[in-house]
Amino acid sequence: MLKIVFIDDDESIVEGLNFILDWQALGIEVAGCAYSGKEGYDLILKEKPHLLITDIRMPQLDGLSMLDALKKHVPDMKIIILSGYDDFEYAQGAIEKGAFSYLLKPLRKNQLLEKIEAATKLIRENLSHAERQETLTLLAKEKYLLDLLKGTEKIHTKEDINTHLFPLSSVREFYEVMLIDCQEMPPSISPSLSLSTSLTPYLEKEGMEPLIPYESNKFIILLRGSCGSHLKQKRHKLIDFLNLNIGDFLAIGVSSISDNICLLNTLFEQALYALNETFYSSDNIVVFDKSTAPSYSEVIDARPYMEAILNHVKELNEPAATLQINGFFNYLVTQKKCPSNQIYIETISLLVYLKNLAYSFNLKESSFFSYDIYRVTYLRKHYKNYHELKSWVLTCTLELIHQLKATKTTSTDFLIEQIKAYVQEQNGLITREQTAQHFHIHASYLSRIFKQVTGISFIDYVTLVKLDRGKLLLLNSTLQIQEIAEELGYNNAQYFSTVFEKYVGLSPTRFRKQTKSH
Repeated sequence: MLKIVFIDDDESIVEGLNFILDWQALGIEVAGCAYSGKEGYDLILKEKPHLLITDIRMPQLDGLSMLDALKKHVPDMKIIILSGYDDFEYAQGAIEKGAFSYLLKPLRKNQLLEKIEAATKLIRENLSHAERQETLTLLAKEKYLLDLLKGTEKIHTKEDINTHLFPLSSVREFYEVMLIDCQEMPPSISPSLSLSTSLTPYLEKEGMEPLIPYESNKFIILLRGSCGSHLKQKRHKLIDFLNLNIGDFLAIGVSSISDNICLLNTLFEQALYALNETFYSSDNIVVFDKSTAPSYSEVIDARPYMEAILNHVKELNEPAATLQINGFFNYLVTQKKCPSNQIYIETISLLVYLKNLAYSFNLKESSFFSYDIYRVTYLRKHYKNYHELKSWVLTCTLELIHQLKATKTTSTDFLIEQIKAYVQEQNGLITREQTAQHFHIHASYLSRIFKQVTGISFIDYVTLVKLDRGKLLLLNSTLQIQEIAEELGYNNAQYFSTVFEKYVGLSPTRFRKQTKSH
């Protein structure tokens, strides 16, 4: 609910403001009233309201002086000035200082309602935009961290990683990765919802990193501490909380401890190995032990095969996909001589690649949407040797290709839709190179396929998105043309006007006047 404050040295006006409108129905709470500029100033600093209705002339501190004093404390507060006919020029000065609007006394209910509705609409739009930006920032951080953990992020220097993840951290830190599997929960309990509901408030309270979803019903937690013993204390406290609130339904794999943030991928691989070892342990929690684990100088990296299989599926190329699946299993069995457990683990990783592809194309029916197939125990039970496992994976993959053919949707079309959505999320404030990097493709390739699919260039599309935002600002704000240009990333208002007129057919000023007049 939004908050409003009334300030006027005439008590009858303040009293009338309290009852002239049904503030509750408008989603507004009256946070307080004041009868002088000084008293009002103190009240605003305390309540930080979204809206202020204030007289222009008051004892101790007049309205204009108060506006100047409040700018740095509540810059987004919308201010409606009350003035008499004799103060009309004074009220216009308040508008120039940033007031939202003014009303002449005596107040009329319909005029006040009109101003309040306009102000609250703008406030809620700004709040919604700020919330979206915060959500996008958190999602971007989560994606970046997940890419680091999985080894798909190309930035590897400590400085770059800290800039993305922990810009405020200036001390030496130690890291540990915990991987939680909640698939053993009873069917009556939603595993991911139960874990998130129980654990998120605890993590926030303890100032820890949030849960990161990974595959189906698995979650990652990155633990940070000032030293190894501090990390272990955090881990034991967290595990005690999980055992107390969720019980024995969880399997947990924990990595070793490192002070090198560039080794997050290694820590994640260790946590994944430890998690899979819980299938053979009487304990549901396994901490990675270097002395019993396979040498990580011989870490299996089957991702090139997985990515090749994925690309051939996108291309709907059955022979090539079949050849790569055979190569994938040959690599694991013949070249690396992996233990059976590792083969199942790598197979699950491949299945996740294919599941995500099926999901991205909104396929309603797919073998990859069964939770069971992402469990080593399930695969061991149903596919006794790698020949049976390979045959089943091949069957599922070819089935997926047939489903994709039936949709008559290409991966390129889907990629372009993702790119367009991303540009819109950024309000057009993004370059071709940044967009290409975000989607892990070459900038020249992005330009080529975007033009092929949409019929317009990527640069033109970005410009149109910017100008759509510009139209909204022209119609729904009192911002000057220069301010709107800066909001859209144009340093020069004249250049913005030239671009606007080229695409819209009208100058920004003429567009604002002509559209509002209709």
